[in-house]
Amino acid sequence: MGDSRMAFLTRIRPCLHRHRWPLAILLLLPVLANALAVSGIFNNDPTLQFIGLGTQLRGGLFGGQMDWLDPTVGYITQPIGHLVAGDWAHGIIPWWNPYSGAGMPLAAEMQSAVFFLPFVLLLHWNCGWLLLRVLLQILCGLFAYAFFTEIKLRREASLLGAALYGLSPIFFLSPHAAINPLPFLPLLLLGIEYAARATREGKKLGWSLVTIALAYSIVGGFPETAYLNGLLAAVWTLWVVSTLPPKLWLQFAGKLILGIVIALGICAPLLIPFFEYLPLANIGPHSGLLFTHNRLEATIMPLQIFPFLYGPLNTPVPPSIAAAFGGAFVRVPSWVGLPVLALAVAALWRRGARPQPRYVLLFWIIFWEARYAGFAPVIWLVNLIPGLATSDIIRFSGPMLAFCVFILAAFGLDDYLEQKALGWRRLCGMAATVLLVIFAAVAPAFSFLVSWWKQNSPDMLVGFVTLQLACLITLFLAWELQRPRHKSALLALLLAGPFCGLAYTQFAGFRGGQIDQAPIQFLRLHTGTDRMLSLGPLDFNFPLRYGIASINYAAMPTPIDWTNYITANLFSDVDLSIYNGAAPGAQTFLLQHLANYEALGVHYIVTPAGDDLTAAPFPLAHLQSRNMTHALLPNIGGFVDKTKGYVNFASLPNAGDFTGSISVSLTSPSISAVSVIVGTYLGAARGTITLDLCAAGQCETTTADAGQAQDNKPLTFHLSVPLNVPAGSDLSFRFNHPDGTLVAIWLAPSFYGTEVPSFSFTGADGKNDPGVVLSGLSLAFRDETTAIYQLANTSPYASSTDTDCKIDIINRLQMHSSCMAQASMIRREMYFPGWSATVNGTAVQVSPAGLFQSVSVPKGEADIIFSYAPPHIRLAFLLATLALALWLALSLSACSFRKRTG
Repeated sequence: MGDSRMAFLTRIRPCLHRHRWPLAILLLLPVLANALAVSGIFNNDPTLQFIGLGTQLRGGLFGGQMDWLDPTVGYITQPIGHLVAGDWAHGIIPWWNPYSGAGMPLAAEMQSAVFFLPFVLLLHWNCGWLLLRVLLQILCGLFAYAFFTEIKLRREASLLGAALYGLSPIFFLSPHAAINPLPFLPLLLLGIEYAARATREGKKLGWSLVTIALAYSIVGGFPETAYLNGLLAAVWTLWVVSTLPPKLWLQFAGKLILGIVIALGICAPLLIPFFEYLPLANIGPHSGLLFTHNRLEATIMPLQIFPFLYGPLNTPVPPSIAAAFGGAFVRVPSWVGLPVLALAVAALWRRGARPQPRYVLLFWIIFWEARYAGFAPVIWLVNLIPGLATSDIIRFSGPMLAFCVFILAAFGLDDYLEQKALGWRRLCGMAATVLLVIFAAVAPAFSFLVSWWKQNSPDMLVGFVTLQLACLITLFLAWELQRPRHKSALLALLLAGPFCGLAYTQFAGFRGGQIDQAPIQFLRLHTGTDRMLSLGPLDFNFPLRYGIASINYAAMPTPIDWTNYITANLFSDVDLSIYNGAAPGAQTFLLQHLANYEALGVHYIVTPAGDDLTAAPFPLAHLQSRNMTHALLPNIGGFVDKTKGYVNFASLPNAGDFTGSISVSLTSPSISAVSVIVGTYLGAARGTITLDLCAAGQCETTTADAGQAQDNKPLTFHLSVPLNVPAGSDLSFRFNHPDGTLVAIWLAPSFYGTEVPSFSFTGADGKNDPGVVLSGLSLAFRDETTAIYQLANTSPYASSTDTDCKIDIINRLQMHSSCMAQASMIRREMYFPGWSATVNGTAVQVSPAGLFQSVSVPKGEADIIFSYAPPHIRLAFLLATLALALWLALSLSACSFRKRTG
């Protein structure tokens, strides 16, 4: 054994020494790129921005988007990951999430990445998402470097391709579970190359890395990314097969099939619960045709080459051209940058290049770009591939496609390192190809770019600066390709863009601020096994980070019994994949149907500090959830003619005014305050908003400060004198924004054929007091960020239908009953296949009781214990054990064979 170890070290040490500098760079580059966030100098934690409890916040050095674009990392990845890590730390397999909704599967939900060990354990810490991102970036670089060296590229070329992949834009665009499978794409390709080499040399095994890479891709928790990576691996496999003698094809295929089957067996404890969950789940847009024929908007296409073309990413779209934009920055699949694109094109123009899959990769890139553009035959072909027609492939195919470009760029640099100058003709051909690609990407969006420049030239100047830098680097590349001289400088410049692009965004992080812990501690102390509902702060999945049960959630898929319960008993017009209780109209329904929430076990309602739930608002009839906005532009002018008793809206010259009238019937004879939900573009809105209200010949004017408004939350206008509004009369309104920056006013669908703001009215009786005081609702806590209201008649977590039966709740899984006769106990946790229970150590049946669970308890004293595991999990673990045993046995036998023959 000692001789084998020494022989291994003897072989590995020269290899490590030879590659020490590239490996050191690949280790340090992601750390340095994330240094500002990791060090805490600029706090880029999405939780601090979205939890609604931030205090003493100080903005970053620069405006714009922090170093993540998709906030899912804040309200799904981090809190769910913390729960998973905590369960593992306590020796519990994280099968179930008791803190979101009425309880729901955890491992089977996939995004939780329960079996992504040990990586998911990093999410135990508050900055775990960032630590995980850095680690995955390092692994992307190391595994890609190993792959490039295996296909015989030089160290510098391998370093370029690996570093580009380690700095891939997906780590900024969507740093949630979508990034988990990324390191295992190059590892999977490396495993395919190892299997091919073993086949050529007549060696056993060679497929072990295929098993490891595929298994980790699956347990990473994002099937879309893993599946799309697998498609690229399939294309690469076809190329490798073409390089093998036909007599070796069957042997090579056998190696790959064995590796894939063993990987699927290892993943059985995740895959079986997942596929059993899907028929019982609401999968939102994945169940319909939303993704079948969608395309990448023409305005987004250029961002694959020029990511900062419109300015800093996520720059607010000017309202006048928002409809033409038609997309969102988060829809960008990925980008490669102009210099890297030019180097990849140069690889295609080299004469006498070694037999490498350059044109196979080119075909794959063109194929997917055609799918992005909505080319009908390609859409048809893609939809023939199982699973792709119902997946958001445009958004999540970006990393796979970018890696194809990075491989070509690595080939291009490898050609350059051979000291072969690219002739003028081929250099001109390369330049013409690059210009053609740019024209194809930019031309369809040119008119929009002109409009954007006219509306938002300061932000677009940032894009022009980055464009000029990219062009200068590309010109230097062209010069070097014609006369190779400055290898190190070229390599550094090619990596400068991706590195700075990731590092720059971190300057937008907070330079100060903290989360208000007082409301969290209050809820942790008083909630127990009850639940809460958030109307603002601490919504989505944030409460489970602190062990607080909430009916708020963000999940996909979601149990269909739970979503049906929401629409039937809580609020019908709501996003069923993200339920936060703050949709317009939801608060009104809550206040009118408190008993429905009490029956669910809701004990506390969390609102922004300024909200007063005990003063019932008078809602507009037919108010529904907001579905669009009216942009309120800053302007000067406008008037209200109070002498005539109405506003002459038709003669107002300012396009920035928002005017209209509605017919209302209020229970109070007058209005003392009006609320409307506003969008502030993540707090960027500034300036005064003026509101004029007229009814029955009387007009009143009031103002509110947009700078004090919360994004997508109600902004209240207080009237100095109550406005009388007789029943059935018309109420005219006019919003005016004389100065400041853009504000959006959320609209409610109107039954009058015009735009209607998401109004909510508060009545007054002369003292500006509410006209209705709700019973059963009392203020329990208030501080500078939060108000918490307590419901009086909350149903306990567990209770009996028999009044002579007492249930003591020990925790969510353990109860003690004391009954005068046999009775049924209701446990207010969602019923789902896999729940079991014992009464005094004897197994009993868990039955559905509507949404909840029911068990029979005997006369006298009884201890009831509940547990959950997916229905066929024993079979799944048996398959996983056999697969692991087979993998180990074959690996050991191959090692023994090598020792005997070597």
